Formats: sequence, structure tokens, C-alpha cells
Amino acid sequence: MNASGYKGPQRRDYALYRCPVTGSPLEERNEELVAVEGGRRYRLHDGVPDFASATVADNVKHDIQAFWDNAPCGITHPDFASLESGSPTYYADTERKRWETHRDFEKPFLREVAAFDAIRGRRVLEIGCGIGVDAIQFARGGNDLYVIDLSPNSVGQTLGRLASERLSAQAAVADAENLPFGADSFDVVYSFGVIHHSPSTERSVDQIYRVLKTGGTAIVMLYSRYSAMALLQTFLHYGIRKGHYFRLRSFQRVIDAWTELGSRTESSVNPLTRVFSVRECKAMFGKFAEVRTEKHFLRPSHFAEFGRFLAFVPQGMRARLPGLLGWNILIKVRK
Repeated sequence: MNASGYKGPQRRDYALYRCPVTGSPLEERNEELVAVEGGRRYRLHDGVPDFASATVADNVKHDIQAFWDNAPCGITHPDFASLESGSPTYYADTERKRWETHRDFEKPFLREVAAFDAIRGRRVLEIGCGIGVDAIQFARGGNDLYVIDLSPNSVGQTLGRLASERLSAQAAVADAENLPFGADSFDVVYSFGVIHHSPSTERSVDQIYRVLKTGGTAIVMLYSRYSAMALLQTFLHYGIRKGHYFRLRSFQRVIDAWTELGSRTESSVNPLTRVFSVRECKAMFGKFAEVRTEKHFLRPSHFAEFGRFLAFVPQGMRARLPGLLGWNILIKVRK
């Protein structure tokens, strides 16, 4: 799916949008949104504005956009190789796989911690919609849904999933570091595993604060540096045992190259993954009125060859391991 081939039913309601460069209101003119002040122009592709073209100018962001556009998260899983993209079976199976994948050992956690079933009738922004599995949860809840992604392919995938259930969202191709919305626009901002792929995660957090209403909530997931995935699977297994650290000469470059393997292809390798401590996350979100964190997502595969020792871990200690070594830091904040 590319920028000229979106499957509706995206709405054509542009009142909340602002120029991501100047903050100016926008007017619709001849399949473009034009900034009232300064005259910057943003092309509409089948009703979907492309704001990223104004902000994705450096090589890193361009590479990030190209990587995720080539294979949005979850789309290349072997279970779906025989399925027709956009078919009812494809939508059902990709949704099922998302819940099955995100587990603390045997226990699924995503639906509960993301509060999909509790958020109803709110204006919601999802930053990084991917293939739309999370977005459709909010749409089913009767929320006024806005979605953005740096990848046009992801936006198309999400709109197709919504259309399959006759649901809708206002969608845009946009950059998390330069959100194309006015201040105090949303009741809820949700971003699961996205802004740690941005060169300035900190700027993205500032943007979330800006567009969130006072009293509003945000739910954000960032990757944990102190996790089995980062330390055991990525650094020790891929970096040391497989020798990639000695070739790349940098822990950061090993993390970049050997995470997001589900979207990796022979010609496309993940250009950037940032990892954080819980303390760093709390500091980034420090301007919010309330900040809560919890860690999740731990599976035996995250331990690589060290997983053999899990059999000797007492059950009580095993139950606490996701909170210590989980890959996902869930940050829930109130403005």
C-alpha cells in the first residue's frame, strides 16, 4: 500500500490539524492543505495528508521511514505468508497473533495494560498505527480516532482494517517529533513501541505533552535497556556469541541491527532502536502531573541460550521476572 492507494474510510475533517513546522491553521485547497500563515503546502492522497514530507529531511528519518514502510510491524510473520493481505482471515489472524505474542511467559498482558476496553467515547490519537490492530480496538470503543504513522504503507494497512468493519479514523502520514495538531487536542494519546525508533524520543514526548489536554492521559511503551531481550538475546547472543559487536564496534549499533527482526529483510535492516532505563523514562515524562511505570513482555526466547536455566528458577521468582527483565516499559501519565 502506498500513499496514492489508501483504502477508506478515512474522514476528511482537518479542523484539528496544524502545520507541523509553524503551527499555523490549515485550509483545504485543491487536494492540498495549505498553511494560513506562510503558505506551506501538504499534499492530500485520497484524503490523507502527508505532513512527513516537510520534516523527514535527514538521512536517519528517511531510513526509518523506508524500513517500516517496507515491512510494517507484524506484517511479515511466517504465519501470514499464505494469507491474502486485507482478507478477513488476514485481519483476524494478525489480531490474534498480536495478543499471543505479547506475553509475560504464558500470560498475555497487552489488552489489559493498554486499557483498550476502558477507553470509550474519547478523542484518541495513536502515534504509530502500524497494521492497525491497536487502532481498531479504540475504534470499536466508539472513540473519535486519529492515527498517524511515518509509513504510508502502515496508514493504508490501518485504514483497510478499519474499513473491513465499517469503522473510520482521521489518518495522516506524520512524524512523531513534529505532530501536526494544535495544543490541547486529545483526551488520550497512545503509542506502543514507536517513539524509541525516533532520533529524538525526548522531543516526541514533548509533543505528546503539547497535544494532550489538561487532565488527559497518555499510554506509551518504550524498550528497556535492562531487559533479557537487550542484554541476553541482543547483546550477548547476537553481539558477542555471533560476533556482531566486534564488527559493529558499538552496543547501540548491535541494538539497531538486531532488534525488530520481524520486519528485517535481506535488503532492509532496522536503522534505529533506542533503549531506556525506567529512571530515564520517568525523567523524560517528568513534566506530567502523574507518571506510573511497569515492565512487561518476557518470553523464554528472550534469554537465548541462557533460557535453559529457567527450569531451575522457583515459580515465585519466575512470576516476578517480567517486572525486572521485561522488554517493554509501559509508561502511563496524566497531564
